[in-house]
Amino acid sequence: MKPHRGHRSSLRIAAALVVSVAAAFTTASSIGSAEPEQPVPAQVPCGSPGSPPCPLQAWMRGNVGRPLATNNMKALADGLERTATLSPDPTWTSWKTFATQGAAAARKGDITGARASCKSCHDAWREAYKAKYRTRPVPR
Repeated sequence: MKPHRGHRSSLRIAAALVVSVAAAFTTASSIGSAEPEQPVPAQVPCGSPGSPPCPLQAWMRGNVGRPLATNNMKALADGLERTATLSPDPTWTSWKTFATQGAAAARKGDITGARASCKSCHDAWREAYKAKYRTRPVPR
């Protein structure tokens, strides 16, 4: 036996009614609460495979990684000079040192020296940066 079309319509109305009552009840219960609900900031994961890059990661790819991959020493030196100013913590003094050394190496055409400075900085600061500053916007 085939259900009557009116039956489907009744089910839709009943489902809509249940949703409406639940929404009204939830709203009413939150109105009477002593503390207002605080919005939860949306945390978009970044930096993992399949997710967008984190702010510094994206900046580094464009301003250091790309020039390094294409052997554009001028752009690499410029990117590393800018990188020297991006340390999020004033106690991380070797960040500036590594980036400045890398920029000097790039200006001399020393790709090996530039890569070595990148590795030194990553070895020293990558994990700490990811743990504390991963979603920090890149300062202008």
